[in-house]
Amino acid sequence: MVTFGFASMMPRHDRFDSATSSGWRPRPIGVPRGTRRIFLASAFSGFVGLGLGSIILSLGAQIAKSLIHTNSALVQGLILGISAAIIGVVGLTARSLPPRTSSIAGGLTAAAAILLFIPAAASHSLALYVISQVLGGAGLGFSLLGGIGFIHRYAPAQHRGQLVSAFYLACYVAQGLISTLAGLAATAWGLQNAIDVFAPVIAVLGVLATLVAVGTRTPAVATPVHQLASQS
Repeated sequence: MVTFGFASMMPRHDRFDSATSSGWRPRPIGVPRGTRRIFLASAFSGFVGLGLGSIILSLGAQIAKSLIHTNSALVQGLILGISAAIIGVVGLTARSLPPRTSSIAGGLTAAAAILLFIPAAASHSLALYVISQVLGGAGLGFSLLGGIGFIHRYAPAQHRGQLVSAFYLACYVAQGLISTLAGLAATAWGLQNAIDVFAPVIAVLGVLATLVAVGTRTPAVATPVHQLASQS
């Protein structure tokens, strides 16, 4: 409620919004025509990032405990905290990168990170697991930077709110869906089998996100929606 109160007092600078003169009104989540290519690259990047994050969060502690024979809760917490720390570092140091570059880095790094889960779990290697956590944090950080960057840099100002909302909806659907399925698979098939199934899936998604980012045509600057529509 406090956040809502402060947000309601923020100045309105959107000259494209006809509603600003008559007061605030909510808008539905959506992807307006002419922004779909930008949104596809954005959502794919974010989907991969939080999909990877969901595996780290849902299976990471159990991997550390069961497969790497680390029973210390402190060690488990420190290992899981590595990825969060790397996300912060990436967010602070790579925010000036072009969105395409961030998405490509995120997709490739996410694929490498999740594929390392397989030998780390199979060989009970703490070193490999720590490396996968570092790469996983970098992959998640770059993916989210690239995803939100596509919208902020290239989408028309009057549609950014809708697109950002749709972006986070796609991201959290990925996180909830993949973490739930991974947890169910680990319970039904065993942890190692779940990793063997889900790691290649996330890796393939990471490669696809990279290809989508490479193939997405972007204007030099954000252009009016009618111009974007003519490009779709």
